[in-house]
Order: sequence, then structure tokens, then C-alpha cells
Amino acid sequence: MRIISLPFIFFAVGILIVSCESPKRGQEDQKDLKELQGTWQLISGVVDGKELPDEEVKNTQIIIKDNTFVLPNESGVGTSPKGTFIIYPNADPKQVNSTTTDGPNIGKVSLGIYEVEGDNQKTCFGPPGGFRPTEFSSTPGSGKILQVWKRVNP
Repeated sequence: MRIISLPFIFFAVGILIVSCESPKRGQEDQKDLKELQGTWQLISGVVDGKELPDEEVKNTQIIIKDNTFVLPNESGVGTSPKGTFIIYPNADPKQVNSTTTDGPNIGKVSLGIYEVEGDNQKTCFGPPGGFRPTEFSSTPGSGKILQVWKRVNP
């Protein structure tokens, strides 16, 4: 009779739990990812505690396709003009990791949180390569970027 070690049993049970949870996580990811698709108009923005000028807000859109994004007017209100992202919708608050693929912060990851409800989206990011915010706010000296978006109807 063979004796199975206790660490092996814990490992096997852990794999079983993760594999049972993965389909649910994948479904949640896909649901939120689908809701994020499309063109969004910036409604308001605060960078390091300072409200963005109305003209800059009005000229800022983001286009999300699959897990990529682009700010076509390069307004400077985001963490980068172009990049990829990964979402974690089961976290509380929901989390997003954004990787810059263009501009001065190329290759850097910005950690953020997000909410999406229908045609409304809110994000808050720490500085590129920095911390993840825990709440939707941007105060002077925080380095955080707070953005409120509304979906643009085709």
C-alpha cells in the first residue's frame, strides 16, 4: 500500500478548487469585457486632484476593442495613449491592469479599479508603475487619475 503525502493531497485539492472556479471567473471576465467594448466619451476627469478643463474633457474619447484601448486624440488624461488591459471583475472593487504600448510610459503597468453599469463607466488609476487605488477619488498629491465615461452610441 502506498502512502500519499499530505502536501500532495493539499495540492490536488487546490487544483480541483481552482479548476472548478475557473469557468465562473471566465464567464464574469467575458461579461464585463463585453460591457466595456466600444467608444466612450469622457464626462469628467481629475488628475492628481485637479479637475480637467471642459475643452479637454470634451475632446477625449477612448475606443475599447477586445482587451485593447486607444485614446485617438492623445489628450493626456489617461495613463497612456494606447495599450492593453486585463480585468479582474471578482475583486472588490473590480480591478484592471493596463499596460502601455505607446508613448513615454511604454511597457509600464498602471493598476486601477473600475465600475461599469450599462452606458456608464468609472475608472481610477494609480501612476504608471505605481500603486492600485482602493477608492474612486483623486486628491492633490495622490498621483491618481479619476475618469467618468459615457458610451457613445453608434
